[in-house]
Amino acid sequence: MELRHLRYFVTTAAEGNVTRAAAKLHVTQPGVSAQLRQLERELGQPLLDRVSRGVRLTAAGEAFLPYAQAALDAAESGAASVSAVAGLVTGHLTIGTISTISSASVDLPALLAAFRAEHPDVDITLHELTSARLLDGLSHARPEVGLVGLGSALPGDRTATLELAREQLVAVSCGSPLRAQLSVPLNALVDQPLIVPSAGTGLRDRLDTAFSDVGVRPHIAFESSDPDLLLRLALAGLGTAVVPESVILRYRGSNLAVRTITPCIDGAIGLAWSTARTLTPAARAFIDLTRQSLGTAAEG
Repeated sequence: MELRHLRYFVTTAAEGNVTRAAAKLHVTQPGVSAQLRQLERELGQPLLDRVSRGVRLTAAGEAFLPYAQAALDAAESGAASVSAVAGLVTGHLTIGTISTISSASVDLPALLAAFRAEHPDVDITLHELTSARLLDGLSHARPEVGLVGLGSALPGDRTATLELAREQLVAVSCGSPLRAQLSVPLNALVDQPLIVPSAGTGLRDRLDTAFSDVGVRPHIAFESSDPDLLLRLALAGLGTAVVPESVILRYRGSNLAVRTITPCIDGAIGLAWSTARTLTPAARAFIDLTRQSLGTAAEG
């Protein structure tokens, strides 16, 4: 049994499809299939059921998967530790981020540029996910670290966080009665068709909680995880968008009226990672650089 067999198996299990796994691994589909069959022969059990649209794990595959992933993690950590002895940080780093984080609140490109300058031998992969999927992925180190809203959904006993910024939600409209107001009570938004972040995002969770706290049910006209789309819909006069304040900076000079919401709905944005798994040197280096760059302290 070789690491290659384990890598092909773990990737195929994650993708649910041999063809997609082959594309991700940059190898041929027959090559992946052959390696999977060889692994199954060695273990004496089928690990994957071949179904019409892909594959799914058998009971044996479910049992074997966490050990295969742990072996790959250990091999990567071991190789990185050897490099660390020589003062080098190498390997691969996977970072997750949510689409509603703007450069005005957290300048991720600048952070990545600084990290690349210090650690040029680390390969970086970025994944844009919803808050729910990102937090679920952290427990499996896919991604290893994530930029996410630090809300109540965080599993605090298994997740460490580093707060980077705080921002509030604002109401943004074009040609609605809200334009005549400097601020708007949350319950006044009930009469407006609202354009809001998608369900499953940290921002939407905070908004839903705020409406629930004042005992009202909003009229959701549109929802999207893309903050730019939310604002474009508001510009088209299709409703009132509720977005992070930092997102509107790029729309200065447009025909959008921005109103603060009372009571204030705000939240923290930060870096999160699992404490249930050993971090790779690359992940530790990224967390350390983030802390140094932003001068913040870890929560929890």
